[in-house]
Amino acid sequence: MRHLAALAFACFALSACGGGEDGESESSQFQRAIEPQAQERAESVLLTSSDFPAGWQTEPADPEDDLDGDEAFNDCIGVDYSDFTLIGEAESDDFLGEQAERASSESEVFENEEAAADAIAELTEGFGSDEASTCMNEMLGEFEDEEVAITKAELQELDFTAPPGVDDANGWRIAFTIEGKEGTQSEGATAVAYIDLIQIRSGETTAELSTLDVEQPFDAEMRDELLGVVADRLSE
Repeated sequence: MRHLAALAFACFALSACGGGEDGESESSQFQRAIEPQAQERAESVLLTSSDFPAGWQTEPADPEDDLDGDEAFNDCIGVDYSDFTLIGEAESDDFLGEQAERASSESEVFENEEAAADAIAELTEGFGSDEASTCMNEMLGEFEDEEVAITKAELQELDFTAPPGVDDANGWRIAFTIEGKEGTQSEGATAVAYIDLIQIRSGETTAELSTLDVEQPFDAEMRDELLGVVADRLSE
């Protein structure tokens, strides 16, 4: 099961799921003019190992792989960030539970509050489009692994309670099926992986919480507690 969970998380990053030729997504990327104070602000929002129970492990994230996959998916659903400039951005480590569960966080600081709100609206519109589920299935269908295949993905709005004190809060759940290939050690294994993505905003700063679990959604109580931690830091 841990093997399936690791593959699910790799595919969630979308770097392993194909999604276009090099350079295809240049026009949709954020502009960047990083400022030291804003960068410090972005980093201060992130989850840390002390936010998790005993037994959770830490694994460094790979920002370059995540960026490639994010841009490919954004292109597919029609999200264009080229008019927005980030002055701070940060990504936490990946945090691994004792079973299959994982979590991570990101944060971005924009030039002003209006830009941050518009960027959230851009992503929300893209995830709510008719193309979103099709794009997700196409990209996950390109996932390449010797042992397993991704056979189906479903994207839906996430039912959650927004933490107090934030200006925006949106969430989505992606459920996808992992099946072991014939002739491998994973043959006959089937599991459904659940990814919850929640984006919140306070002023010019946004933050994202991402969670994953296999066979059942990530524990909602713990997810909401982690979201509350991020929201508190976002509002400071």
